[in-house]
Amino acid sequence: MSTRATLGVWPMVGLLLVGCASGTDGTTATPATPGPAPGYAAAPDNSVQRVICQWHAEQTPDGRSIQVATYYLVDEQGRIIRRLKDSEVE
Repeated sequence: MSTRATLGVWPMVGLLLVGCASGTDGTTATPATPGPAPGYAAAPDNSVQRVICQWHAEQTPDGRSIQVATYYLVDEQGRIIRRLKDSEVE
């Protein structure tokens, strides 16, 4: 490799090292950059949640069979997020 080619490589290596420097918080934005730092913007919560009712039969101590409702909070895909307490159901 010639000396001229070697001298041309070192400035590029220096630029790569300077370009990879980041702040202490892991971002590459400088304090003079306006707006939020990359990776810190809050995404809006556009999820849809619904309440579903699931009925099941229970046996009372005197032998009767009754239907009891259980309410669940589900996401837009129908996946159960959590069971609702009786006080949370309107």
